[in-house]
Amino acid sequence: PDPKYANGCEQHRRNKRCGVKQDHRCEKFPPHGFLGYRRVGEHTKQRGLVASIFTRIINRELPGRFVHEDDVCVAFLTIEPLTIGHTLVVPRVEIEHWIDLDDDTAAHLMLTGKRVGRAIQEVYEPRRVGLIVAGLDVPHVHLHVLQIESAGDLDFRNANTQPLDRDLDTAMEAIHAVLQR
Repeated sequence: PDPKYANGCEQHRRNKRCGVKQDHRCEKFPPHGFLGYRRVGEHTKQRGLVASIFTRIINRELPGRFVHEDDVCVAFLTIEPLTIGHTLVVPRVEIEHWIDLDDDTAAHLMLTGKRVGRAIQEVYEPRRVGLIVAGLDVPHVHLHVLQIESAGDLDFRNANTQPLDRDLDTAMEAIHAVLQR
């Protein structure tokens, strides 16, 4: 290996990503694909990486209640909603941190989130529709789009960890129906 990167490149030592995005390997660090440039499907498998739970949902390896799908992203209900209809907008490209998104994908996610938000507004008529980009639990960018009546509705400690299937199914059908118009 290149001696310059033998013990981790200088950027990694400073806890920053160096400018090289592909095929750069540091002895003590995983390839950049692991840090934020993983792609769904073959690219992830070729690098021997474990797909995120969202990638597994997107690939239909795990069930999901989808309300939107296109070539760039999907939107599905979370299984631990803060409020009923709480939807995640997730890019198909598996990127860990939202600041690493390319501009087109970031813009597309936001526009999709806006469409989902308008559907949630129409279905539930809440005081506001909130949007959160947190990314602490799953290393795959996702937008949380949900109805809110107060700031307390944005507290993840208040998530419903055992929602009823029928409530999730009803929310999925209602939001999906509005998005199909």
